[in-house]
Amino acid sequence: MPISPPSSAADTGALAPTQPDLSLLERFGPLAELLEGLARGRSRRVGNLWGSSQGLLLAGLAARWPGCLLAVTSTEAEAEALAEDLVQFGARPFQLPSRGSDERGAHADLEGLRQRLQFAQRCVGPPQQRPRLVLAPLLGLLQPLPGSQALTGQVAELAVGQRLDLSHLLQKLVGAGYARQPLVERPGEVSLRGDVLDVFGFAAEQPLRIELFDSEVESLRSFDAETQRSVEKLERAAILLASDPGGIEDGQGVPPVSLLPRDTLFVELEPLRIEDQREGLRVRSTSHARALDEYYRGLAKRPLLQLQSLPTSDLDLDGKSVQQLAVGLPNAGAALAEVAGQFRHLWVFCRTAAERDRFERLLASAPPLAGLELFVGALQKGFRLPSLSLLAVNHHELAGTHGLGGLAKQKKPAHRVRSLQNFFELKVGDLVVHSVHGLARYLGLKRMARGGGEEEHLHLEFAEEVSLYVPASRIDLVQRYIGTGSAVPKLDKLGGGTFKKRKEKVEQALMDLAAELLEVQAKRELQQRAPWRGDQNLVAEMLAAFPYTDTPDQAHADSEIAADLSAEKPMDRLLCGDVGFGKTEVAIRAAFRVVAAGGQVAVLVPTTVLADQHFETFRARLAGFPVRIEALSRMNRPAEVKAILAAVAQGQVDVLIGTHRILSEDVGWKRLGLVVVDEEQRFGVKHKEHFKGLRATVDILTLSATPIPRTLHMSLSGVRDISALSVPPRGRQDVETKLINRDDLPLIREVLLREKERGGQVFFLHNTVADLPAFTRELAALVPECRFEYGHGQMTARELWRVMHRFAAHEIDVLVATTIIENGIDIPAAGTILIDRADEFGLSELHQLRGRVGRNSQASWCYLLVDRTKPLRSIAKERLKALEELSHLGAGFQISMKDLEIRGAGNLLGPEQSGHIAAVGYDMYCRLLKQTVEQLRSGGEGAGLAVRGELSDSVELELALEAYLPEDWIASADERLQILRRMDAVRSQAETLELELALRDQYGRLPAAAIMLLRQFRLRAALLPLTITRVSWRDDCFLIEFADRVAIEQAFAGAKVELRPLRPGVALVMLPKKVASPRAGLDWLERLLGLPPLG
Repeated sequence: MPISPPSSAADTGALAPTQPDLSLLERFGPLAELLEGLARGRSRRVGNLWGSSQGLLLAGLAARWPGCLLAVTSTEAEAEALAEDLVQFGARPFQLPSRGSDERGAHADLEGLRQRLQFAQRCVGPPQQRPRLVLAPLLGLLQPLPGSQALTGQVAELAVGQRLDLSHLLQKLVGAGYARQPLVERPGEVSLRGDVLDVFGFAAEQPLRIELFDSEVESLRSFDAETQRSVEKLERAAILLASDPGGIEDGQGVPPVSLLPRDTLFVELEPLRIEDQREGLRVRSTSHARALDEYYRGLAKRPLLQLQSLPTSDLDLDGKSVQQLAVGLPNAGAALAEVAGQFRHLWVFCRTAAERDRFERLLASAPPLAGLELFVGALQKGFRLPSLSLLAVNHHELAGTHGLGGLAKQKKPAHRVRSLQNFFELKVGDLVVHSVHGLARYLGLKRMARGGGEEEHLHLEFAEEVSLYVPASRIDLVQRYIGTGSAVPKLDKLGGGTFKKRKEKVEQALMDLAAELLEVQAKRELQQRAPWRGDQNLVAEMLAAFPYTDTPDQAHADSEIAADLSAEKPMDRLLCGDVGFGKTEVAIRAAFRVVAAGGQVAVLVPTTVLADQHFETFRARLAGFPVRIEALSRMNRPAEVKAILAAVAQGQVDVLIGTHRILSEDVGWKRLGLVVVDEEQRFGVKHKEHFKGLRATVDILTLSATPIPRTLHMSLSGVRDISALSVPPRGRQDVETKLINRDDLPLIREVLLREKERGGQVFFLHNTVADLPAFTRELAALVPECRFEYGHGQMTARELWRVMHRFAAHEIDVLVATTIIENGIDIPAAGTILIDRADEFGLSELHQLRGRVGRNSQASWCYLLVDRTKPLRSIAKERLKALEELSHLGAGFQISMKDLEIRGAGNLLGPEQSGHIAAVGYDMYCRLLKQTVEQLRSGGEGAGLAVRGELSDSVELELALEAYLPEDWIASADERLQILRRMDAVRSQAETLELELALRDQYGRLPAAAIMLLRQFRLRAALLPLTITRVSWRDDCFLIEFADRVAIEQAFAGAKVELRPLRPGVALVMLPKKVASPRAGLDWLERLLGLPPLG
């Protein structure tokens, strides 16, 4: 796909140029010589092109070559890296990725397929749309595409106003390979809801929403797959019916090269790597061999240009590395001055405008350097090219750090984000807790007559098969039951008193627990410390140096933490977000704020490997800022440990990163201000007690992707502050999760080869140290094309460090390891993980392991390997099934809840509290705990207040109206239930209008019954402040029940409303004579409450 020039929130509006001027290439003799020879049909080789100089030369060629230019790499990862360099040098490449090498059809990369079909469409489209610079891995050029006839003939043209047979179009789409889904989220999906048809075209950037009025197309709108909200109105649209023809062995379609012009110039990058890839593909199958032969026969008839870093026998330039400039930023100016006399052009690439400005100020104290230019951007690797009198280097290369990867690319993610609220998604057959009657089973939605009208009800079944139908407007009374183990509890008897007794018993016990929790919090409230308010300009520069755009959740969490740190009491906050959602960046900002104010920061991690990685990440992120960062773990030599401890005690170390070693008594701090605890769930009880002691004196920031149930329990109950990162960075994709047999060797070989062929890496988890070397040798024999290494926690620190750094440097294709890789290891190129004997791991542990892949915009896979000869325990089956189902981004919270449900909570909350959760369900338990805490805070004395108050925040409406979600409008019961939950959350007129617009956009016109239901939920929200708990239609009046007579009198004062009391808390509201129907009664009541018309 085309790649746009880099941008970030940090550099918008900055004057710093992002792209260098390539006019210097016009005076470069070798480039002119190349162009002349290639134009005459001569193949050429150019060598000694180090680092990103290949991209520079290719960008210059593309600007001057009159036709199409096809650049071929050995892998997709190399194509991605080359694309970023080309963009930095002003070119606009179109990427043709591979479709994935899984010929068994299990895993095609949907985003890759979309880009491939886009390429094919543009190739047969108008000349001005055809790509002029194409990047492709070798495998991508062998895999077929639809032919030109299929691309031009199999298109559905649509226009506003045309008559359309919706069922016929749907039939054509399904026949063309589109999959019907409740919601359209990915290319190749279609969804029909009443008169609204959503289609995500195979090659489309955004899905299309077609809305009909009768049989006429009323509107065409593109919409966002994440939010499901419309983006742009269209007059015309086209849907591609031609789909992916399959893999090489399927024998369909045409080679991609056949769609390119005949005069296309082929350029190979690193031909030796391409040759290795070619030989590996040749032995895959006879189909691969035939495809290769056909490709190279065509290539033999064209001129070929080969660019490589090694010398050649043809044209060698004088490219060199910039390693000698890795001197650290304080010495960078002197190092550049030393080489300035050798080069007329000195290009330094800074990732953001803020980083550029800081570097410019750093150089200001020295004499100006002739030819020095600072750019906002990044190269893969700097280089020196004396023949061009050019030196190009990255800011992080001068700093001597690894950097933070390439600049963020603005890609649309092909997923729908699930929010924090959806912990308790309900399905037919699930156990639920009714707030009054107790434990029941949910049997679905049913429309029934009620009070002279018709409403949707939740069907609940209690003990002895007794049913209760709960009106949709009272959905707040029903929550999914989450207990504390795999044992199935008994259903309650409707009308019995057992649930009420259990609830009262739980509430009495919660008084003690709440008092204990509040005691810890009270100590913190009394503890005072000076606010952490350092140099705000320095903090602003550090924030601006972030090269990516914050997600909304990151920005919100950062502001919450900043407010905590600027207050006068110690912070105790849990930062919870799924793996790869940006927790580390938020933690670095918190640490920097404390350091800027003169404090020290301890970053506590569970493993040596993670300590090393955090050390590199902190150094790279804070390069150029006056922060000293050290790491302390078993990897340090005794002399290093002694020196670091002395520096910490003297306040010379600002940030100390380490394992539990930094909790030792010999670690003395001059002014410890903040402790960041990463992956809290991995620490034992002893360490957690240490944290408990710290919480009363220093600021604590806890990071976790799957918080342990007690932590989640406390956070949701309002005793600890929580910040949640529930929205992934743009471009991230779900990690597709599959259960396979561990003896399926052909599939395992195919999985490993697919990752190698696209330039990625693999984690293979085998959690037995004793046979890890032998297991690695077996894998190497199965896939000799890959480079293997193993690692485990019993290796010496130096051995483990060597293995992990070789893997990070991409010198290893497959790392076979124990659970040493579980926490926080960030290898962006790792796209696949296989977990051997996955049934032996806990659910949260599996989720953490799966989080080692999928950290960039590429498709990623997780394979759970089980022994087909060994029966799985029921608890293991449930874990693996949950992991397969909860594979969407942001599933960490739901997995934590599921883990609580599966394995129980006795060891975390103590047997007594575990029993209380089982008695009333997790949600009811948390709600009761929250109410108890609030009572104790306000000085309340009786526990019964919580029980009596359970229904006080709800209103029962019986208005004799037809209020439901029609099945012919929304067919899926699950979707209707989800919408009922959304209606239940409405608390204001603005929220009502927003929901109405969202429903209108997604499902088409709201039927009268749906509008009436939404009005009822809005009315309920308006009545809550008046303490009204029931409103019932009575022909010429409303019967109301309420808790506060004064509030009612004040609300109706001046409205000339006749109120006839029947008994305390019950009255009749008499209606004017002209109000003679339930509909008119609702209209009157809405006007009385100041609610505007709806629908």
